[in-house]
Amino acid sequence: MMQPVLTRSRKLIALFSLLLFFLQGADKLFAQSGDLNVEATYRAMVSGSELPFFFYANRWGLVHPDALYQNLGEFSADKTVLSTPGGFTLNAGSTLAMRQGDTGNTAHFQQLYLSAEYLGFRLSTGRFYDVRGITMEPLSMGSMTQSRNATPVPKIKFETTDFTNVPFTNGFLQFHFQYSDGILEENRVIQSPFLHQKSLHLKFHLGKLELIAGIDHNVVWAGNQPEIGKRPQGLSDYFRVVFSRSASPGSGASESETINRLGNTVGGYDIGINYPMGGGMFRAYRTLFIEDRPAWQFRSPWDGLWGFGYQRNEPGHVIDAVLYEHMNTIRQDAIRHIPKGRARYYMHGQYQNGWAYNGHVLGNPLITYDREIRRVTNNMILAHHVALTGNPSPRFGYTLFVNYSRNYGLCSDRVLRGTCAVHLYEPPPEDNLVSPRRHFRQDRLSLYYSMNLLLSRSNHLSLLLAFGADAGQFSGERMGAMAGVKWEL
Repeated sequence: MMQPVLTRSRKLIALFSLLLFFLQGADKLFAQSGDLNVEATYRAMVSGSELPFFFYANRWGLVHPDALYQNLGEFSADKTVLSTPGGFTLNAGSTLAMRQGDTGNTAHFQQLYLSAEYLGFRLSTGRFYDVRGITMEPLSMGSMTQSRNATPVPKIKFETTDFTNVPFTNGFLQFHFQYSDGILEENRVIQSPFLHQKSLHLKFHLGKLELIAGIDHNVVWAGNQPEIGKRPQGLSDYFRVVFSRSASPGSGASESETINRLGNTVGGYDIGINYPMGGGMFRAYRTLFIEDRPAWQFRSPWDGLWGFGYQRNEPGHVIDAVLYEHMNTIRQDAIRHIPKGRARYYMHGQYQNGWAYNGHVLGNPLITYDREIRRVTNNMILAHHVALTGNPSPRFGYTLFVNYSRNYGLCSDRVLRGTCAVHLYEPPPEDNLVSPRRHFRQDRLSLYYSMNLLLSRSNHLSLLLAFGADAGQFSGERMGAMAGVKWEL
């Protein structure tokens, strides 16, 4: 196995070198082009059993969760290859990742993209980092819809570059819009399904206070099911996905999709406030998570993510930013007498691999995904998360995560007789018997501390160190350490 991996690595490095050559040579073609940015990072991770949670969570799918050790190299380059006086810019970038460890070796492009910007709008194509929602990155434990947990999905995306003034509102109202379509991996129960995503957020300026409200809509649809054939993927089906409608009868969709919604829907409402104070910004946000139902049906009002944080405008303090988050995914559309967890978050009857890509959930990483069976195995969770970051000196910075979660598995784990799939507003079957949730509770406490030390300002060379640990019944005791270097041009 080693020889094919090395051959593939050489090909990827050659392609990366060719891209660097193109980006460097672009200065000669476009007089108004920008500087070339290059970054190289090497990290070595080791653990006594398996790597602790924060060594693999929210790492863009780079780190294998079951590894004892990993050697990870990343080489990134990005450049503005064209910039005109009229405000049009053309950007290109890439990130080549090479991983070696006891779970196997790989070399692939994490990012490889082109993007064009003009008048506050951006069109991007390829594979690029993308996070949805209004969480306080990178301290957040993860957005409920799309976080930093999985490898970037190849897509085409049209968006506003930032919040943009709505005409004739005199700056009172701004909007931020995203619209994208992509494709997931072939190695799924339904092969190569499409991914449709869109969101709209509004920002209201009320004196110093900023109020943000928005909606985020994501659907896995289409694809090929080998035993049956292609799933509905015509133009009319696409519009049904876009407008969150049920499948048309006779389209080949499942019965549940003709009753509910075509495809596997994941979404939510975002509500947040920003308020400046003491040389920084106080932030509070709430994501009301919704799956497979119209967004206006508030069946699980407490499910989702809460966040409260403060971030200084300028770094250089013992604490530059602090964040507290709380996540609840227990109710899942259940009402009285119906088992909690019935909505099966990040799971789906047709798209059985669920809300995941290449073995990692696309949303919050506390929802557990089993890479062997390619299914979610734990989605009923209560969690608390605290994060700090600071730069006490110009050469030293740190980040600290503390996460505590109560994990209850799946609704189906608790069924002694009957089913979790009880229809809403109908009494459960008389013989339905579900074990109390407390019998399945497993706790986990996860700690993570990282620091970076600038070794040379002239060479932009930094030393990276990190320590992580897990404790509790859910994942057992784990400890891990990381050491690495980062160089920036």
